[in-house]
Amino acid sequence: MPIVVINKIDKPSADPDRVVDEVFDLFAAMDASDEQQDFPVVYAAARDGIAKLDMADEDGSFECLFETILERIPVPDGDKDNPIQAQVFTLDYDNYVGKIGISRIFNGTVKKGDNIMLAKADGEFVKGKISKLIGFHGLNRMEINEAEAGDIVAIAGMETVDVGDSVVDPENPMPLDPMHIEEPTLTVVFSVNDSPLAGTEGKHVTSNKLKDRLEQEMQTNVAMKLEVVGEGKFKV
Repeated sequence: MPIVVINKIDKPSADPDRVVDEVFDLFAAMDASDEQQDFPVVYAAARDGIAKLDMADEDGSFECLFETILERIPVPDGDKDNPIQAQVFTLDYDNYVGKIGISRIFNGTVKKGDNIMLAKADGEFVKGKISKLIGFHGLNRMEINEAEAGDIVAIAGMETVDVGDSVVDPENPMPLDPMHIEEPTLTVVFSVNDSPLAGTEGKHVTSNKLKDRLEQEMQTNVAMKLEVVGEGKFKV
Protein backbone atom coordinates (compact mmCIF):
# COMPACT_ATOMS: atom_id res chain seq x y z
CA MET A 1 0.00 0.00 0.00
CA PRO A 2 1.67 3.28 -1.11
CA ILE A 3 2.03 6.32 1.11
CA VAL A 4 2.80 9.59 -0.69
CA VAL A 5 4.97 12.13 1.13
CA ILE A 6 5.09 15.60 -0.43
CA ASN A 7 8.32 17.18 0.81
CA LYS A 8 9.64 20.76 0.80
CA ILE A 9 6.23 22.35 1.43
CA ASP A 10 8.04 25.27 3.07
CA LYS A 11 9.55 26.45 -0.22
CA PRO A 12 8.09 29.65 -1.80
CA SER A 13 7.48 27.78 -5.08
CA ALA A 14 5.80 24.80 -3.41
CA ASP A 15 2.59 23.63 -5.10
CA PRO A 16 1.57 20.48 -3.18
CA ASP A 17 -1.92 20.20 -4.72
CA ARG A 18 -0.48 20.06 -8.22
CA VAL A 19 2.08 17.44 -7.14
CA VAL A 20 -0.63 15.24 -5.62
CA ASP A 21 -2.60 15.44 -8.89
CA GLU A 22 0.51 14.50 -10.88
CA VAL A 23 1.19 11.53 -8.60
CA PHE A 24 -2.41 10.37 -9.03
CA ASP A 25 -2.06 10.65 -12.83
CA LEU A 26 1.19 8.66 -12.67
CA PHE A 27 -0.46 5.89 -10.66
CA ALA A 28 -3.35 5.78 -13.15
CA ALA A 29 -0.91 5.57 -16.07
CA MET A 30 0.76 2.61 -14.34
CA ASP A 31 -2.61 0.81 -14.02
CA ALA A 32 -2.63 1.03 -10.24
CA SER A 33 -5.63 -0.51 -8.52
CA ASP A 34 -8.39 1.59 -6.99
CA GLU A 35 -7.02 0.75 -3.55
CA GLN A 36 -3.52 1.91 -4.52
CA GLN A 37 -4.87 5.15 -6.00
CA ASP A 38 -6.62 5.88 -2.71
CA PHE A 39 -3.24 6.67 -1.16
CA PRO A 40 -2.80 8.75 2.00
CA VAL A 41 -0.80 11.96 1.63
CA VAL A 42 1.61 13.39 4.20
CA TYR A 43 2.91 16.93 3.70
CA ALA A 44 6.39 17.55 5.06
CA ALA A 45 9.39 19.81 5.39
CA ALA A 46 11.78 17.05 6.38
CA ARG A 47 14.76 19.28 7.10
CA ASP A 48 12.78 21.09 9.80
CA GLY A 49 11.08 17.94 11.16
CA ILE A 50 7.63 19.14 10.06
CA ALA A 51 4.83 16.85 8.84
CA LYS A 52 1.03 17.04 8.69
CA LEU A 53 -1.88 15.29 7.00
CA ASP A 54 -3.55 18.44 5.66
CA MET A 55 -2.02 21.69 4.44
CA ALA A 56 -4.57 23.59 6.54
CA ASP A 57 -3.33 21.96 9.75
CA GLU A 58 -0.71 23.50 12.00
CA ASP A 59 2.85 22.28 11.54
CA GLY A 60 3.39 19.05 13.46
CA SER A 61 6.06 16.42 14.01
CA PHE A 62 6.76 13.21 12.10
CA GLU A 63 4.41 11.38 14.46
CA CYS A 64 1.59 11.55 11.90
CA LEU A 65 3.85 9.91 9.29
CA PHE A 66 4.83 7.09 11.63
CA GLU A 67 1.18 6.54 12.58
CA THR A 68 0.24 6.39 8.88
CA ILE A 69 2.91 3.77 8.27
CA LEU A 70 1.69 1.64 11.18
CA GLU A 71 -1.91 1.98 10.02
CA ARG A 72 -1.44 1.35 6.30
CA ILE A 73 1.56 -0.98 5.95
CA PRO A 74 0.86 -4.63 6.86
CA VAL A 75 3.20 -6.41 9.25
CA PRO A 76 5.54 -9.08 7.77
CA ASP A 77 3.74 -12.40 7.32
CA GLY A 78 6.77 -14.66 7.75
CA ASP A 79 7.40 -17.07 10.60
CA LYS A 80 10.62 -16.95 12.60
CA ASP A 81 10.28 -20.69 13.34
CA ASN A 82 10.48 -21.68 9.65
CA PRO A 83 13.79 -22.44 7.88
CA ILE A 84 15.71 -19.30 6.95
CA GLN A 85 14.64 -17.53 3.75
CA ALA A 86 16.19 -14.16 2.99
CA GLN A 87 16.72 -12.30 -0.28
CA VAL A 88 19.55 -9.93 -1.16
CA PHE A 89 18.24 -6.68 -2.67
CA THR A 90 21.40 -4.55 -2.70
CA LEU A 91 25.14 -4.86 -2.12
CA ASP A 92 27.84 -3.16 -0.10
CA TYR A 93 31.57 -3.70 0.26
CA ASP A 94 33.98 -3.55 3.17
CA ASN A 95 37.76 -3.79 2.88
CA TYR A 96 37.91 -6.12 5.89
CA VAL A 97 34.98 -8.51 5.34
CA GLY A 98 34.53 -8.18 1.56
CA LYS A 99 31.17 -8.25 -0.17
CA ILE A 100 28.08 -7.64 1.94
CA GLY A 101 24.56 -8.62 0.96
CA ILE A 102 21.83 -6.38 2.36
CA SER A 103 18.82 -8.65 2.70
CA ARG A 104 15.24 -8.88 3.86
CA ILE A 105 14.43 -11.93 5.97
CA PHE A 106 11.12 -13.48 4.86
CA ASN A 107 11.19 -16.54 7.13
CA GLY A 108 13.29 -17.99 9.91
CA THR A 109 16.02 -16.72 12.19
CA VAL A 110 19.65 -16.04 11.37
CA LYS A 111 22.59 -15.69 13.75
CA LYS A 112 26.19 -14.57 13.47
CA GLY A 113 28.34 -17.63 12.83
CA ASP A 114 25.52 -19.66 11.23
CA ASN A 115 26.31 -21.96 8.34
CA ILE A 116 24.05 -20.94 5.47
CA MET A 117 23.62 -21.65 1.78
CA LEU A 118 23.44 -19.11 -1.02
CA ALA A 119 20.98 -19.98 -3.79
CA LYS A 120 22.10 -18.25 -7.00
CA ALA A 121 19.77 -17.13 -9.77
CA ASP A 122 21.21 -19.81 -12.12
CA GLY A 123 20.29 -22.59 -9.69
CA GLU A 124 23.77 -23.01 -8.18
CA PHE A 125 24.06 -23.50 -4.41
CA VAL A 126 27.09 -22.11 -2.57
CA LYS A 127 27.83 -22.87 1.08
CA GLY A 128 28.92 -20.07 3.38
CA LYS A 129 29.17 -18.86 6.95
CA ILE A 130 27.96 -15.57 8.37
CA SER A 131 31.08 -13.77 9.56
CA LYS A 132 29.30 -10.53 10.39
CA LEU A 133 25.63 -9.62 10.92
CA ILE A 134 24.68 -5.95 10.81
CA GLY A 135 21.35 -4.41 11.76
CA PHE A 136 19.93 -0.97 11.02
CA HIS A 137 18.59 1.67 13.40
CA GLY A 138 17.50 4.67 11.35
CA LEU A 139 20.54 5.64 9.27
CA ASN A 140 22.95 3.97 11.68
CA ARG A 141 24.37 0.45 11.43
CA MET A 142 25.27 -1.79 14.33
CA GLU A 143 26.60 -5.29 14.73
CA ILE A 144 23.98 -7.72 16.02
CA ASN A 145 24.00 -11.39 16.94
CA GLU A 146 20.57 -12.43 15.70
CA ALA A 147 17.73 -11.35 13.39
CA GLU A 148 14.39 -12.84 12.43
CA ALA A 149 11.59 -12.73 9.86
CA GLY A 150 10.68 -9.14 8.95
CA ASP A 151 14.15 -7.70 9.67
CA ILE A 152 16.48 -6.09 7.13
CA VAL A 153 20.11 -7.01 7.77
CA ALA A 154 23.52 -6.84 6.12
CA ILE A 155 25.22 -10.24 5.89
CA ALA A 156 28.97 -10.71 5.36
CA GLY A 157 30.78 -13.95 4.61
CA MET A 158 29.59 -14.70 1.07
CA GLU A 159 32.03 -13.47 -1.57
CA THR A 160 29.88 -14.63 -4.52
CA VAL A 161 26.70 -12.90 -3.33
CA ASP A 162 24.65 -10.95 -5.89
CA VAL A 163 21.37 -9.08 -5.92
CA GLY A 164 18.44 -11.49 -6.09
CA ASP A 165 20.27 -14.39 -4.42
CA SER A 166 18.48 -16.25 -1.62
CA VAL A 167 20.04 -17.04 1.74
CA VAL A 168 18.60 -20.43 2.76
CA ASP A 169 18.99 -23.24 5.28
CA PRO A 170 21.64 -25.74 4.07
CA GLU A 171 19.60 -28.58 5.59
CA ASN A 172 16.33 -27.51 3.98
CA PRO A 173 17.03 -25.07 1.11
CA MET A 174 13.93 -23.30 -0.19
CA PRO A 175 15.04 -20.47 -2.53
CA LEU A 176 12.84 -17.47 -3.22
CA ASP A 177 12.05 -16.41 -6.79
CA PRO A 178 15.11 -14.60 -8.22
CA MET A 179 14.85 -10.87 -8.87
CA HIS A 180 15.15 -9.59 -12.44
CA ILE A 181 17.91 -7.02 -12.99
CA GLU A 182 17.40 -4.70 -15.96
CA GLU A 183 20.16 -4.68 -18.57
CA PRO A 184 22.33 -1.53 -18.84
CA THR A 185 21.02 1.08 -21.31
CA LEU A 186 24.10 3.30 -21.62
CA THR A 187 27.65 2.48 -22.76
CA VAL A 188 30.69 4.61 -21.92
CA VAL A 189 34.35 4.04 -22.85
CA PHE A 190 36.96 5.14 -20.30
CA SER A 191 40.56 5.58 -21.43
CA VAL A 192 43.78 7.29 -20.46
CA ASN A 193 43.93 10.93 -21.50
CA ASP A 194 46.14 11.17 -24.61
CA SER A 195 45.30 14.77 -25.52
CA PRO A 196 47.92 17.57 -25.61
CA LEU A 197 46.80 18.53 -22.09
CA ALA A 198 47.49 15.07 -20.65
CA GLY A 199 49.15 15.13 -17.24
CA THR A 200 48.28 18.71 -16.41
CA GLU A 201 45.61 17.81 -13.86
CA GLY A 202 44.26 14.88 -11.90
CA LYS A 203 45.92 12.34 -9.59
CA HIS A 204 44.80 8.83 -10.54
CA VAL A 205 45.02 8.99 -14.32
CA THR A 206 46.91 5.82 -15.34
CA SER A 207 45.16 2.80 -16.87
CA ASN A 208 45.87 0.72 -13.75
CA LYS A 209 44.16 3.30 -11.55
CA LEU A 210 41.19 3.47 -13.91
CA LYS A 211 40.87 -0.31 -13.90
CA ASP A 212 41.13 -0.53 -10.09
CA ARG A 213 38.41 2.09 -9.63
CA LEU A 214 36.05 0.47 -12.14
CA GLU A 215 36.59 -2.99 -10.63
CA GLN A 216 35.88 -1.53 -7.19
CA GLU A 217 32.59 -0.14 -8.49
CA MET A 218 31.73 -3.56 -9.92
CA GLN A 219 31.74 -4.97 -6.39
CA THR A 220 28.43 -3.29 -5.57
CA ASN A 221 26.94 -1.90 -8.81
CA VAL A 222 24.81 -4.76 -10.11
CA ALA A 223 23.68 -2.88 -13.23
CA MET A 224 27.24 -2.33 -14.45
CA LYS A 225 29.29 -4.48 -16.82
CA LEU A 226 33.01 -4.00 -17.49
CA GLU A 227 34.95 -5.04 -20.58
CA VAL A 228 38.58 -4.35 -21.53
CA VAL A 229 38.52 -3.23 -25.19
CA GLY A 230 42.16 -2.32 -25.69
CA GLU A 231 45.26 -1.11 -23.96
CA GLY A 232 44.10 1.35 -21.32
CA LYS A 233 40.50 1.33 -22.61
CA PHE A 234 37.50 0.05 -20.67
CA LYS A 235 33.94 -0.32 -21.95
CA VAL A 236 31.35 0.19 -19.22
